[in-house]
Amino acid sequence: LAHDKERQKIWNDALEEKRKVVENINNYIKEKNLQDAMVQTATKENTNTGDYVDPKEAARIAKERKKAEAAARKAAAANQKDESKDEKLENANYDKQLAELKSSLSKKEITQNEYHDRVYQAEMEHLTKILDIQKNHHSSEAKVTETGNKMLDAITEEANYQYEKKKKDMNDDLIGLDNAYNSDKILLAQSRLSGEISTEDEYHRRMNESEIDYLEKKLEIEKKYGQDSTDTEKEILDIKLQQQKEGFDKQKTDAEQAYDAEKNLDKKGLM
Repeated sequence: LAHDKERQKIWNDALEEKRKVVENINNYIKEKNLQDAMVQTATKENTNTGDYVDPKEAARIAKERKKAEAAARKAAAANQKDESKDEKLENANYDKQLAELKSSLSKKEITQNEYHDRVYQAEMEHLTKILDIQKNHHSSEAKVTETGNKMLDAITEEANYQYEKKKKDMNDDLIGLDNAYNSDKILLAQSRLSGEISTEDEYHRRMNESEIDYLEKKLEIEKKYGQDSTDTEKEILDIKLQQQKEGFDKQKTDAEQAYDAEKNLDKKGLM
């Protein structure tokens, strides 16, 4: 259940990132469709007035329209060429950045985790730049959507990675804590056997202290990773309550023994 809550938190963050990407693409598509509709309307209004047009004027208009269409095709081809050039330049910069990161990793200038985080950051920045290039060059809806889908896939993959990494890190911390606690218990047992700890009460007290220290560190780990710590908190409280009860019982026993001893002394004095 705790892992499910943590997965939900990571996915909520990822969904917010996805929402922004989708909103960005939808706004572009909406704006592009609106511009295309305005152009089509203007063309229709300019060429279909319904009024009589002189044949010579009609021929001139047709010629001008063909020239305009040819110029538009030429401009579109140039724009597509510029877009391709801009994308190639950005792709080259991105490849160079990845190569530098790989080199830093191989030289141990950065850790594996740092490498992963920087690669993801570089990928998202790269795709954002590609998307901006496509929007500035008025690329097709299909092309912009394809880039957007790459961003969404990257976000999904990163969310899964972060969840698995967080779960592994927490398990590693807990295993390390368990090993340290077990070693401490072994040392205390050896001290009791060797006589370094002379009484059973002292051994019991130090074992309780070790367990509380273990549980408090476990509680810190659970809170660090956003896990449910209710059971651990209850264990700590139960042990402390038991210690308190044992303390009261010991005080009562000591008082009773002192009273009996004093009573026996009084009896001896009367004799």
